[in-house]
Amino acid sequence: KRTEPLARQGWLGVRSLEWMRTGEGIVLVGKAKQGENSQVWHLSYPSGETRQITTDTSDYGSVSISADGSAMVATRFDVISSFWSLNPQTKEMRQIMTENKNLLGLGGISQASDGKILFSKITGKEVNIFSMDENGGGEKQLTSGSVSNQGAMATPDGKYIVFASNRTGTFSIWRMNADGTNQIQLTKPENAMDGQLQVARDGKNVIFMRQTSDGGKSRLMRVSIDGGEAAGHCFRRNGLARDHAVAREELLCHRGAPFCCRGLRREPGPDHGPAPLGGARDEAARAERGAAAASLRGARVLR
Repeated sequence: KRTEPLARQGWLGVRSLEWMRTGEGIVLVGKAKQGENSQVWHLSYPSGETRQITTDTSDYGSVSISADGSAMVATRFDVISSFWSLNPQTKEMRQIMTENKNLLGLGGISQASDGKILFSKITGKEVNIFSMDENGGGEKQLTSGSVSNQGAMATPDGKYIVFASNRTGTFSIWRMNADGTNQIQLTKPENAMDGQLQVARDGKNVIFMRQTSDGGKSRLMRVSIDGGEAAGHCFRRNGLARDHAVAREELLCHRGAPFCCRGLRREPGPDHGPAPLGGARDEAARAERGAAAASLRGARVLR
């Protein structure tokens, strides 16, 4: 027996396959590219040609065809998100951006030294980085023309913003000016992807995680803010080297910003923002800053 592909097109994920009653093809839910939503497709048989049936900004979970083949039913998911501000003293919450389906904060949320909030959201078939004022006004798009740009973090002096992007095919670390100009690539991973970045407190280095494409262990890496060869990061204290952990005080944390994004559930992964580092020391530092850490909350799904 021989196994042959039905279609020339590759997929990031396929589910809910249904044969047409005429036998002329298959209806399925598939995700064609990184950053795109799962849509309903038709795969003709035996030619293998594909045609996208739905073209909206929603995600689809399943599809089914009626017994007579005249109608199709699909399950659609809409994730609603919005930005809120929290006063850590009074516990008062204030909505600073209205609810929408653009997955606000999908790739992380942080704050620059000048108070600007940096965040990612979906724009068409892309995920791009934006900045806005603390009150939600002055929104400005900083990236465009690539599939996914996420995890934006500003340097302590506010001169640069570093982020992860897969515009070259795999996720790598990039740097741009605070206004979005002069975007340059800092890392060029081979058979790997870079993400979960933080900026060192002195602003001279970017610390990030590198995940090999063969499923191997992630490595903590460091690259100069000016680019160059990335190296394994090794934190030293009292003459002892530890490459498995980085002290939080060595990193630039969020600027004590009590901001959160409602409507998203955050999962760990190379295309998301930096995972929080816990512990008593972190709790003490957070108390001294007198601000709540940025958080993401559970999703509301509309069917």
